[in-house]
Amino acid sequence: MRLTILGSSSATPIYDRHPSSQVLSIDDTPYLIDCGEGTLFRINAFHVRKNKIKAIFISHLHGDHYYGLIGLLTTMSMQERTETLTIVSPERLQDIIQLQCEISKTILRFEIIYKEFESLESVEIYEDNHLRVSTIPLNHKITTCGFRFDKKMPPYRIDKNKIEQYDLSHLAIKELIEGKSVSVDNQFISLSDISIPVLDSKSYAYISDTAYHDSIVPKIQNIDLLYHEATFLESERARADATKHSTGKDAGTIATKGNVKKLLIGHFSARYQDLNPILEEACTQFSNTALALEGLSFDI
Repeated sequence: MRLTILGSSSATPIYDRHPSSQVLSIDDTPYLIDCGEGTLFRINAFHVRKNKIKAIFISHLHGDHYYGLIGLLTTMSMQERTETLTIVSPERLQDIIQLQCEISKTILRFEIIYKEFESLESVEIYEDNHLRVSTIPLNHKITTCGFRFDKKMPPYRIDKNKIEQYDLSHLAIKELIEGKSVSVDNQFISLSDISIPVLDSKSYAYISDTAYHDSIVPKIQNIDLLYHEATFLESERARADATKHSTGKDAGTIATKGNVKKLLIGHFSARYQDLNPILEEACTQFSNTALALEGLSFDI
C-alpha cells in the first residue's frame, strides 16, 4: 500500500506546485484521489498507469480538485481503455462530465459508474477485492468529504517454509485451503499447521478542504497515515476561518487526537513559497509530520 503525491497546492498552481491529486496503490492497483487541473501531466511525469486506475475519488467540486478529470477520462478513452471505471463524488459531477462530452461530441469507450455522497454522515461508499472506502464529512463551503481507505487482508497467510517442510503438492495445498486435512508421513495436518498470522490491516485517510473539525477524530483513530490539508499558518487564522480551511496547527491537533502513526500536510496556499514554517507549526502538535511534496511516495 503506497501513496504518491501528484499535486499539493491549493487553488493556484505556483512554485512548481500543482492542484490536489494523489495516487494510492494497493497490490499494484492504482486509485486516484482528487484530480485538479494538470493531473494528467503529473500522472505521466510519475509513470502512473492511467488505464489501470480502478476508481477515482473526488472530495468536492471546487475546480482545483476536479478540473483535470475530463482530460484524464478522454485520454483514457483515446488510449482504448475498455474497463469500467468507478467515480466517487458529490452530486452533479456526472451531469458535468456528461455535458462536457455532449458539447464536445465525445463518446467514451468505457462505462463510468458514479457513486454519489452527501456530507451529512459517514458511509461506506466503495468496496472491491483490495479495499473498503468510507466517507468522512468535512466542514467546507460546499459539500465535501474526505475518505478513509482500509486495505482488506486475507484470513490467513501460507508459510512457504511449511510447504517445503511438508513437501506439499499443489493439490494438497488446495485441499488444505478448502478446509480438508491432508496426511503427510502418517501425520494429519490442517490449514493452521501451514499458516502464519495475518499482518495488521493498513489504513489511510485523506482530509481535503475543511475548517478545523473535531468530528473527524473518531473516523481516523489509530490509522497508519493521515493526510490533512494545512492551507495556512496560524498567523492567518482569520483567513482560514473565512475560507473554511485549516492551519498547520489544526492538522497537527487532529493527528494527535486521532492517535495516528504519521501525518502528511498539503494544500498549501500560494502565499507560502517556503513551506517549512507550516511544517514546524504542525510539528508543535504532532512531531511525526511530513510535507506532501510532489513526487514523493509513502509506504503505508
